[in-house]
Amino acid sequence: MHRVIRRFKRGKDGKLYFDGQEPGEVVRRVVREHFIFALRSAFPLLVVVILLFLIIWGNVSSPQLDALWRPLELLAFIGIVLTGVYSAYRIFELWWVNVDVVTDRRILTWKGLLHPTRKVTKLEKVSQVA
Repeated sequence: MHRVIRRFKRGKDGKLYFDGQEPGEVVRRVVREHFIFALRSAFPLLVVVILLFLIIWGNVSSPQLDALWRPLELLAFIGIVLTGVYSAYRIFELWWVNVDVVTDRRILTWKGLLHPTRKVTKLEKVSQVA
């Protein structure tokens, strides 16, 4: 697990190093998805928070139905906790764990937290970059 969280080490020379790096290989760039793409993972949390605000608004506007609103508030709170944990996991996985490493010899694609995969492409095989 520690290797997943801390994949790169910075040497005394200021360059990045990783496990499995070939001798003399230099890391040129570490590429991650832009953070805006991680916001899709937070969408369920946003929906549940809006639902909680609607339940609170309903409780304030009709307090005589308090027996209805209290269990709904509890369910919304549980939903916030569950979707918050899910969103935090997905954002961590998308941004920190899914990484593309460009070196002077190859391109490495690392994906997955629970089932990690590693794909290696030699730069000689790259003909076009989109």
